[in-house]
Amino acid sequence: MARRTKQEAAETRISILNAALDIIYDKGYARSTFVDIANQINLTKGAVYWHFKSKPDLIIALGRHMEEKIETSLHDLYSGTDTISDLKRMFYEIIQLIVKDEQLRKYYAIVFYRMEWTDELLRIRDFFDRQDEKMMDFVINILKEEKKKFRISEHMDIKSTARALLAIVDGLLGFCLSKPGMGNNDLSQPVQIGLDTFFLGLTSGEKTTPCESR
Repeated sequence: MARRTKQEAAETRISILNAALDIIYDKGYARSTFVDIANQINLTKGAVYWHFKSKPDLIIALGRHMEEKIETSLHDLYSGTDTISDLKRMFYEIIQLIVKDEQLRKYYAIVFYRMEWTDELLRIRDFFDRQDEKMMDFVINILKEEKKKFRISEHMDIKSTARALLAIVDGLLGFCLSKPGMGNNDLSQPVQIGLDTFFLGLTSGEKTTPCESR
C-alpha cells in the first residue's frame, strides 16, 4: 500500500474531527466511541487511533479546530478590536457566527450540554480554562486602555468587569444554543440588548457596589 501523503493524512484527520463532532453531538461524549467515528467515515478503529490516542485528545483537537475556524472567520474583527465599542461588536459577531454555523453550533452545544465532566476529562477542562484565560487577558488589556483614556468609569474594577462580561457572553450564547427552534433574527435581538445594556453600564460613570446577601 502506498504511503499516505501529508495532505491525505491532514484530510483524514479533518474527516475524523467532523465525524466526531456529529457523533458526539448526537450521542453525547460518554456514549461515543472511536468505533462509531470510524464507521461514520468507513475507517478502521486503528486508523482513528493513529491520529488520536484517546477521546480527550480528540476533543481537544476538535476544540482547537473550532477556535481556528472562529479566528479565521473573524480575523479582521479580532485584529481591529481596540475600544469597548469594538469589543461589543466582536462578541456580538462571535455569538452570531456560532449560532449560524452548523459545525460551531454543534460544538458549543456539546461543550455546554453534552459533556459529562468525569476525571478522564481533567485535561479537557484545563484546555478550556486556558482558552478562557486567553480571552480574559484580551478583554482586560482593552479595558485598561479605555480606562486610561477616561472612556470608562475610573471606579471600574477591570478584572471583575472582564469576568462579568465573559459570564454574560456565555449566558447569551447558552440561551441561543438552548433555543434551536428560534430563528436567527429572534435570537439576535436579545443578544444585542444584553450586550448593549452591559456596555452602557461601563460608560455611565456610576460606581458599582457589591451585592449584599440577605
